Amino acid sequence: MRGAGTRVVADGVGVVLEGRAVLSGVELAVDAGELVALVGPNGAGKSTLLHVLAGDVAPTSGSVTLDGRAVASWRAADLARIRSVLTQSNEVSFPFTVREVVAMGLAPWTALPPAEEEARIDSAVDDAELAALEHRRLPELSGGEQARAAWARVRAQGAGLVLLDEPTASLDIRHQERLLGHLRRHTEEGGSAVVVVHDLDLAAAYSTRVVVLEAGRVRADGPPADALDAALLSAVYRHPILVHRVAESGELLVRPARTTVPLGGPSHA
Repeated sequence: MRGAGTRVVADGVGVVLEGRAVLSGVELAVDAGELVALVGPNGAGKSTLLHVLAGDVAPTSGSVTLDGRAVASWRAADLARIRSVLTQSNEVSFPFTVREVVAMGLAPWTALPPAEEEARIDSAVDDAELAALEHRRLPELSGGEQARAAWARVRAQGAGLVLLDEPTASLDIRHQERLLGHLRRHTEEGGSAVVVVHDLDLAAAYSTRVVVLEAGRVRADGPPADALDAALLSAVYRHPILVHRVAESGELLVRPARTTVPLGGPSHA
């Protein structure tokens, strides 16, 4: 639904890369207060759609608007103040400390008082539970710790629209839950977020909307209870998916059906 609170709109978006249609006719509008999860199998177009929404990839057809303006018309500096992006790869070429990496999120804000800069960095470091690591250099950290530093940089940036590509992929359970909990709180306070996730259970637990993509097209778009349909998901992922609602809490649980026989056939060990 598009209204006064709509932040970003993809209208008939198509993307062709190296002669292959990666996205086709995608319609998506994200409002203030929404946490939208993009789910689907590998190669479904999730990351490409996220980067089209961010203005980092130009659509081959259709259009993208951000706050009512064509995303391509925004100056890079202005764009960085209203939307933040976390990509799958967050490699840092130089041995910056964690705190220095987090401080990079303040780059779009050139006139902040020093006290506010320090407060933003401190808050982001605390949110990602990095206080004990903030003076360590990034190459010394585990992959999950580096991912938390990248997330803290996005937190420090303070943009209203947050676009994250598989932010939980290398995180342990505690930090997956913390990150998505922070995102949900951000949207409940009036922000917006679009996040690519592979864990359907996390999408069910934290998102307000789920968009299911398959082969570059939207197969479902709605509240988790509607979009996460067992038959649809099983067809899209080509694997049986079980969806269960807990009677006592109303919580939606989504998981793959598993067998004890390996996919390669019975074991002869």
